[in-house]
Amino acid sequence: MNNLLKDLGINYLLVNSTNEYLVEYSALSENARYTLTGFSGSTGDALLTEDNIYLFVDGRYHTQADNEAKEGVNVIKLQLGQKQDDEIKKLIDEDKVLGIVSKKVSQQRLEGFNGYNIKLLDIDPINNYTEPHNQPLERAFKPIDYKPEKPWFISNLEEASYITGLRDF
Repeated sequence: MNNLLKDLGINYLLVNSTNEYLVEYSALSENARYTLTGFSGSTGDALLTEDNIYLFVDGRYHTQADNEAKEGVNVIKLQLGQKQDDEIKKLIDEDKVLGIVSKKVSQQRLEGFNGYNIKLLDIDPINNYTEPHNQPLERAFKPIDYKPEKPWFISNLEEASYITGLRDF
């Protein structure tokens, strides 16, 4: 993994559990944190450093993380009141470069790292899973015989995000 960081020109990599729509409850094939650590819980992120892999989990996942994390992964068990990003920041030297996958971070979370040397990555180097978004809506709806003149119902924001290719709104 050290070569990966060097190739990317970074010292740390924030590895999210979300997919590119910032959905936590996504398939494991879309979950870079799972690929890196082996932890299948729905929440919790990881930090890859030059020497270590840190997995951050809240109290709901302490036992699961101990059971599932790959050998060599350092499980950071957050306690009530501890904030994941505050604990991540404690492990980062402000003068070194933190890589963050631009499609897997909200603007609010990114702004929380103001003052740190951030390099936004276009592609997730751990798990390069992406859905194609260059197809028109008509093609996406073809299996259900979509007709633009008829209304359709979307029941949650994840569906709207997937259909439109927009995220974090």
